[in-house]
Amino acid sequence: MLARHIFLLLGLALISTELPAQTAYYRHAIFDNSPQSGHYWNSAAQATAPSTLEGKDWHLPVETQNFLSPPNALRIAWQSAPGGAWDAEIHLVNFPNRFPELKGASLYFWLYSPQAIAATDLPNLVLSDARSGLQVAEFPGSFTVPVALGKYAGDIPAKRWVQVRVLGRRRERANSE
Repeated sequence: MLARHIFLLLGLALISTELPAQTAYYRHAIFDNSPQSGHYWNSAAQATAPSTLEGKDWHLPVETQNFLSPPNALRIAWQSAPGGAWDAEIHLVNFPNRFPELKGASLYFWLYSPQAIAATDLPNLVLSDARSGLQVAEFPGSFTVPVALGKYAGDIPAKRWVQVRVLGRRRERANSE
């Protein structure tokens, strides 16, 4: 089994420009660069043997040699094996008075790999609106069904950044106030 490496830059499509600039940024961006040099604090990385996932202190490592926007990107380096599993999570930056709501209908991100990866060898993708990661018992968090990332990304060529668009559907929530 061949270990796979991808680097990514993550963000959402802009839909509305009615918000002030600072607020608009946090309503449309999930990750652009890590302020930490070794790992990204707002991430999680764990694996169950015999599969592996590179991590540093249970977080995704930061890539400083290959990036789309300086000075870094996230590195997801994995090897899937029968009987094993791995989970890489990227969370929203959380701070006081920040509503964990994002504006937009599509998720855009960039992928880069040192070697070509066939679409069928890419991992599955699950999106969640839970506030604290993938905690199934958390309400009202919800999750998408796992979808093959290759369905959206296609084959990843070697040494070239590729933009990926995951189409979403807009959900309207009833105002509970």
